Formats: sequence, structure tokens, C-alpha cells
Amino acid sequence: MGEIIQFKKKRIPTGIIISGLGGVSNENGPVAKDLTDADLMFYGLYWDNIVITQIPMFHFTNNVIEEFRSNGVIDFYTNAPPPQIHSSEMQRLALESLLACQSVRNQNKDSDWIIYNNVADGFNTIESEDLIEQQTIRIEIAKCLPYPSTYVPIDILRKFREDYMDELDRLHLTKYKLFEKISSYENLERRNIAKLYELTDFQQAIRDYEFAFSSKFSYYSMKSLISDINRNKSQLLEAGLATGDLLMGGPSLSGTYNLGKTFFNIFSSKQRIHEARKNSPEFQFIGSAINNGIILQKFSHTFE
Repeated sequence: MGEIIQFKKKRIPTGIIISGLGGVSNENGPVAKDLTDADLMFYGLYWDNIVITQIPMFHFTNNVIEEFRSNGVIDFYTNAPPPQIHSSEMQRLALESLLACQSVRNQNKDSDWIIYNNVADGFNTIESEDLIEQQTIRIEIAKCLPYPSTYVPIDILRKFREDYMDELDRLHLTKYKLFEKISSYENLERRNIAKLYELTDFQQAIRDYEFAFSSKFSYYSMKSLISDINRNKSQLLEAGLATGDLLMGGPSLSGTYNLGKTFFNIFSSKQRIHEARKNSPEFQFIGSAINNGIILQKFSHTFE
């Protein structure tokens, strides 16, 4: 029999476009919101590529940006310079650079690029109401996702993404379906109400999923019991001490409770994670990021 040929799944590359004029000010005030290292980590985790737009005579970069750039994650884009530039026009030029960059990137119909408008005045000076609404909704959905909690070297971050690309694509599809659902309301008032409820529900669903991983015990992925014991030595020691108390002193209410609580913590946490993964496959990328230390758990709650 011949070998079975497996075709590689075609995926849609994703990208985010953001202004690099954070920290620059003119007579109108700040030109754009600062681009922090935490922001870069967030974009680098969820999107394939980041484009930082510039305007003529202003080029912003730092060590982290250059590290991302050397790994093929970040590109720069500068719009064609106007005949004359006045400092009061910097916000408008920054906005135009964002829009021009998206127009260029969208020429590739097989990719999905969104604008994160961090320019101070938003799109107020440009007539593009539909674009404003679309980009705002998609960014608000994305903001529901958890941030990486500490700095992770970009090569490790990208390796993680490659290993869990199918899970990441499933998450992007879920976000896009939510965007389509909210955008389907033609009436602006109904759309705004739908956005309020849908975003609240989406964020709560992510928090509930994260909570399943909030235990101090690692995710049980059918590894050997020996490996699981090694990860939970302190908790099993607690169980052993409780068991010893029972054997030496006879069954006491406190000893029985401590023993039951310890084993309940270990195995109920695994059950919670199993149920979360089974019931919410669209969030598995987040769970994998928590397991691999890319996203630190926000919850300190354990069963007491």
C-alpha cells in the first residue's frame, strides 16, 4: 500500500498595525499612546506580524523592538512624505500612515490585518466611520485576551506559537465570529448594546477558562504518575503526613479532612482543567500558554 499523503492545513496569516509615535508630543499634546514591552509581548503572542508605522523624520525603536525585528516579527512602515510637514499635523499624518499601511497589507487577500489605533485623536480627522467601527470592535474583542505576565524571549514565544498554531487559529476564528455577530446589527444602538453584552460574556468565558487553571497543580496531560508526583511533592507530602497521623493516632476528624482535602485539590483541579478543555476548545491556546509559563495565572484561589 502506498503512503498516506497528508496535506498541510492552509492558514490565514494575521497582523496588527500600530503607530510608533508613542512618547512624541506637539502643540496638540501626545501624538500616540506609548508602545510598551508588555504591549509587544501581547501582540507577538497572538499575531503573526506587527507593523509599526512611522512618519517622515520620526523613527522610533528600542532594544525589544529590534529583537522582535531580527526574529522577523516586526516591520516598519513609513508613508510617503508630504511636500511640507508642520508639527501640528503629526496626529493626522500618524493616522494616515496607519490607514495607508493597512491598505498596502490588505492587497494580499489571504491575510488578515487590523489596526490598533493608538493615535491620540483616534480617527476623528479622517472620514472613515465604517473603518473606525470595524477596527474598534475587533480591538475591543482582542483586549479580552490575557496578557503575558512577564517578559519571554521572542524566540521562545515564537516557538510556542508554532507548536500550538492550530489552537491559536481556532482562537482567532472565535474572535472573528464574535466580530461578525456584533457587526450584523445594522441599527447602531442595537449594535452597541449587543457589543456590551457579547464582550462581557466573552471576557467572562475567558476568565472562567483561566480559573480552571488557577490551581497550584499543573495540568494533567496523561503523563506518567511518577511525573505527576514529582510536580506535586509538597502536596503529596502533606497527604503523607495526614495519612501517618491517621495510622499512628487513629482516624480523627481533622486528619481525615486534611487527607481528603489534599487529594481533592490534586484530582479535582485536573478534572476542572479536563472539563474546561473539553467544553471550550476555542480557548485551548490560552490554557497551553498558562501551562508553558507564557501567561502567568492571575488567580491564587485554591479549594480550602
